[in-house]
Amino acid sequence: SALAQFEPVARELNLTQEQAQKLVDVYPKVLAGVQQQQAESWQKQTEDWAAAVKADKDIGGDKLASNLGAAQRAIDTFGTKELKEYLDGTCARSLVNAAP
Repeated sequence: SALAQFEPVARELNLTQEQAQKLVDVYPKVLAGVQQQQAESWQKQTEDWAAAVKADKDIGGDKLASNLGAAQRAIDTFGTKELKEYLDGTCARSLVNAAP
């Protein structure tokens, strides 16, 4: 557990019980902030990828809807259940839904 890992470090640093407790108390807040930052970063990354695909001269623009349709048909025909679940889990399908 996290506490089992923290305790030897706190002892090595010669923290008082009060100091150690302050760190334990603040940890969930720090962790929540890190998780929020990661989620925001991932959201921005997927939005950037979608924008790049839409702007691509070979597959985007007026060609986007037909290319996404072809990709969807290929996934429906050849994709395994696991691939489809993976694509759903990584937000890859959101680009299909965002097509004009």
